Amino acid sequence: MRKKLQEKMFEISYILELIISLIVAVAVLILGARLFIDMFKLTIFEGGDVLVDILDKAMTLAIGVEFIKMLCKHTPDTVIEVLAFAIARQLIVLHTTPLENLITIISIAVLFATRKFLLEAAILLKQKDLCLKKQQTKSIKKKILMINHNYIVKITSFTQNLNGILICRSFLFSTFKRCFEIV
Repeated sequence: MRKKLQEKMFEISYILELIISLIVAVAVLILGARLFIDMFKLTIFEGGDVLVDILDKAMTLAIGVEFIKMLCKHTPDTVIEVLAFAIARQLIVLHTTPLENLITIISIAVLFATRKFLLEAAILLKQKDLCLKKQQTKSIKKKILMINHNYIVKITSFTQNLNGILICRSFLFSTFKRCFEIV
């Protein structure tokens, strides 16, 4: 009962996340169209504040798009991208002190280091584990071929535990059957 309730709550929260991402997507589309229209209203005589305003709106839209990705795809990589965009927006748009700029640059460097050393290392470990499992499967298939040849049986299905130990149901059945034929 408790597990079913937890599963239902998880499904409801996932649907709510999708609804929120849909609302944000509509807002991003509307604001993107508004930004596009504002671009045509620019004149040459307006100052640099207009460029800062356009950059502010564009970076806010980019953060919105990355936020939608984060809601739809729950990975650490998307979280780091959203944080990087938000910090970059602060660095580009806001006029801050040199110390605040340094802290912002260091925080972006920390995010990229996190991505490089933690996330990529985890991906490499998964790939190495997958490659090792493929090698174990090939080794088991070779053992099956050897058993098939030596004992004149045909083993087609097998299961494998974590240690790579071979458990052949059909081999055991055929060996058991041969024992009764001999007696």
